[in-house]
Amino acid sequence: ARWSANLFNTGIFDMTLRLRNLPFLKWKPPGWYTKLRAAEIMSAPVICFKEIEKAGDILDVLIHTDHHAYPVTRKEDGRTILVGLVFRKHLCMVLSQKNKHKVLMDNLPQRRNTFRDPTPTIRLGAPLGQGDELTWSDLEGTYPRYVKAEDLCLENHELQMCVDLRPLYNPTPHVVRPIASVHHVYQIFRQLGLRHCVVASTSGAPLGMITRQDLTVDHCRQCLDMLATGQRNRFITISNIDSERYSEIIPTARDSSPYI
Repeated sequence: ARWSANLFNTGIFDMTLRLRNLPFLKWKPPGWYTKLRAAEIMSAPVICFKEIEKAGDILDVLIHTDHHAYPVTRKEDGRTILVGLVFRKHLCMVLSQKNKHKVLMDNLPQRRNTFRDPTPTIRLGAPLGQGDELTWSDLEGTYPRYVKAEDLCLENHELQMCVDLRPLYNPTPHVVRPIASVHHVYQIFRQLGLRHCVVASTSGAPLGMITRQDLTVDHCRQCLDMLATGQRNRFITISNIDSERYSEIIPTARDSSPYI
């Protein structure tokens, strides 16, 4: 019966996904995805945090953007390198009224932020005292009802305090090169169930973000059309022999969309 119905129209599940504009990825990508590169569909410029960031700056980003993850960077030898990926939900949880006293600090030498995994065999950082340790339950205990950015409230002096993001971010995010085929990126998302993927240069600098929204047929077709009409820059390979050498041409910024 289902096969017969599919001859006349699409299933109600597929129609609902399209009506709600949900970025559902089918099992196999279209063949023409091989014509696109990661840098040509990514969202750029990307919003990044430093490992130790002001609470006021974090709150400002959370309020004025709706991205679900942010790259964390570090300066090394004058270069900006990617060190991890921190989730929006975790930033909102640590700045909530319940947990902000555990992470806010005047400066790093005087007070270190700690994170303690509930399992006794894994423990990061040194304890600050009874009740001052941040646990996994503090971050995920309210799932799926996380604190929203609109509900956060920090005092004026708290806005100038710092938050150590090193215990919070994922130090091993999935990363692709700007010249990676969109066909390959699609397969990574589909097989691993990813929500975010950072596009980084060979030097480690984050150039953009790719989400499931960026891999939809509508968006990729729009990017391909823009490339054909010259409205979007082609990511030019310098040498076919050394695929790691390329000119880092950031594509024209499109309308900002959330990192879904």
